[in-house]
Amino acid sequence: MPVCRSWSDRQVPNLEATTRVLVVDDYAPAAEALATALGYEGFDTRFALSGVDALGTIGIWVPHVIVLDINMPEHDGFETASVMRRLTATRHLGIIAFTALSDVEIETRAHLCGFDGYCQKGSPLQQLIGLIDGMVV
Repeated sequence: MPVCRSWSDRQVPNLEATTRVLVVDDYAPAAEALATALGYEGFDTRFALSGVDALGTIGIWVPHVIVLDINMPEHDGFETASVMRRLTATRHLGIIAFTALSDVEIETRAHLCGFDGYCQKGSPLQQLIGLIDGMVV
């Protein structure tokens, strides 16, 4: 059964009325659907279709949490997370690995790249929401 879980104790401060979430996935229908579903749950969402697009997005809109696919062309999720951790604007945001891969397959490398949590694709939306809510204070 798919699962979502925290890998860190990162707390992302939010002084605004809503939590901003950026969904990054190279499969456009999935990225748009997840961003829309999270929007219906009260999050301020956007989506990007690659790691490069995500980096462009944060130049104009910085999320509190990034829900980041791992297997993408150009920059994969590991590379994208590593870059995000080096940039001042995104150094302290929450990054969730959102992938069909099992946590066992990616956990070691994901920790090294700065991921804070894991949610396997196919998990109930409420599990992902709980993970996001647990990061943002």
